Formats: sequence, structure tokens, C-alpha cells
Amino acid sequence: MKQFPIQRVITALALTLLTLSVALPAAAQTQSQSRLGTPADGLEVGKNYIVIEGGAPFQAVKGKIEVTEAFSYLCSHCAAFEPAMTAFAANLPSDVVVRYIPAPFRTEWQPYARAYEVARSLGVDKRTHTAVFKAVHQDRILPNDNAQPEELAAFYARYGVAPAKFLAAWNSPQVERALEADEQWLTRQETDGTPMLYVNGRYMPLGRTTGEMLRNTAALIRAVRNGTLK
Repeated sequence: MKQFPIQRVITALALTLLTLSVALPAAAQTQSQSRLGTPADGLEVGKNYIVIEGGAPFQAVKGKIEVTEAFSYLCSHCAAFEPAMTAFAANLPSDVVVRYIPAPFRTEWQPYARAYEVARSLGVDKRTHTAVFKAVHQDRILPNDNAQPEELAAFYARYGVAPAKFLAAWNSPQVERALEADEQWLTRQETDGTPMLYVNGRYMPLGRTTGEMLRNTAALIRAVRNGTLK
């Protein structure tokens, strides 16, 4: 098994702790961000964020700052984090793009990683992202293990995707390439847990609570925008 730097272990523990907090509503997130001040207001490497040596955006776009979340639909911490992340993403400026990268770390996670990329290829990922978390962790209508393509297709049919179309995309070259790109990027980042956030692939925000980690993310975004961080 690949060994990761001790900083990554500390990061994973910090992110586990942050998901125990109550998710902040959208208005509170926006208000918290407005109080952050300048990009240099106390961010410290190792305390507020970690620098990923050799880190890079998943898909760089000129003039855009990328915020990336590594997640899994079966990860309970990701499910707890999702409402706050969704509210945070909805209030970001137009020069920020948010990407979700499904992690295939465990065998049981892999069908859900593929399902996300199928949904993305069919243009329904934004409408179904929250719904899949809810179906797994709250309504429990999707399984935690051995999810089959047919039952996932039946679920996505609720959102206007014909099962035949979903299943045709399941093993399509487009989805295969997307999953390969996801895994390659996560490996380069040495991602060893979920949820994890990255700003431009180079900066990993930390925090003792969900709110603190997202405030640090917002500060990193501003620092990149203003040139304090590259």
C-alpha cells in the first residue's frame, strides 16, 4: 500500500473533525466570507492550509480559479459536508469554477464514481448530486455495497434519464476516459481521504469545523486572485 506524508494523515483527521459540525446555511456562508478581509489576514501554512508540491488544477481554464472536491457518494463525511459545500459553491464569484472528482478508493465506491461520470456525461450531474447523497444516507433507497448499473439507472430515471441511455453510457469511452482522468489526478495529488478540497490543485484548506475550512477556502481563492498565492 502506498505510504503518504504524515501531513496528509493530519489533514485527513482534520477533515474528519470538520464534518462533525453543523452545516452552515447559504446566507451564513456568504456573511462569513464577507468578514474575511484581505487575502493576507492570518493564513498560515500547516494551520490554515497545506501546499501540495507539484499540485495542479484538474482542468485549468484561463481566467478561472478552480475549487475541486474529492468525494464519494458512500462516504458519510462527504454526505455531512455536502449541504455546506453546495451552499458555498452557489455563492462563489463568476471567476471560480467548482469541480467534483469521484474517488474510487474502495471497491464499493467504484459504481458510484462511474454513476457520477455517467450523469456528468449526460448533463444531469448538477440536478442529481444532492439527490444521490440523500438516496444513500437518508432515504436508503440506494445500496451501500454492490450497487448494480440497473438499479442506479432506475434511480436516475427519476431525473429524466432513460435507463437505456444511462446503461449505454455506463461503459462508454467518454466515461472510461473520465474515470481514468479522475484516478490519475487523485493519484498525483496523493489524495488519501474524502472529502478533500483543493484550490487550483495546489492548496488544501484545513479547518476544525466545516465553516472554518470553507472560510479558509474563500481566503485562498482571494489570495490566488490577488496574486498573494500563485
